[in-house]
Amino acid sequence: MMSNKDIDYDVFFEALMGVLTPSNLNIEVVDSLGDTATSVVLPWTVTSAFFRDNPEGATERFSKLAGTQAGTDLWELIFDGDTDITDDALLKAMDGFHKLRVDTDTWTVKIAKDDFIHNTVGDITEYFMKLKIELVNNEVLENVG
Repeated sequence: MMSNKDIDYDVFFEALMGVLTPSNLNIEVVDSLGDTATSVVLPWTVTSAFFRDNPEGATERFSKLAGTQAGTDLWELIFDGDTDITDDALLKAMDGFHKLRVDTDTWTVKIAKDDFIHNTVGDITEYFMKLKIELVNNEVLENVG
């Protein structure tokens, strides 16, 4: 069974960036973000059968699948996030570009790993990747000072 030390973060973020970077967005994966960043928790559920059926490379395969799904989820949040939504926990985490009505060419999306936890009950393991995400307006940064 995997532990929090077994996830391959390089594979995870490579898969995540594979989803996010084929766009005109400036995406940065950074080591940490401050308290102003939005925390997002992305869950995955895996059965022990997955690890039995994939004895070789289960960690890499899981990391790649999780990273790809994280990229898809974050893409939706970056564009469609809306804090006024009441029925979607992910989309209400922050306001995205559509609600902000901004020109995305002047923004950078910064993503940092916050934590990775898991909980195993019987044959099922729930994994939770905690990420922090921040939208930074580059024009504002360039005009300061």
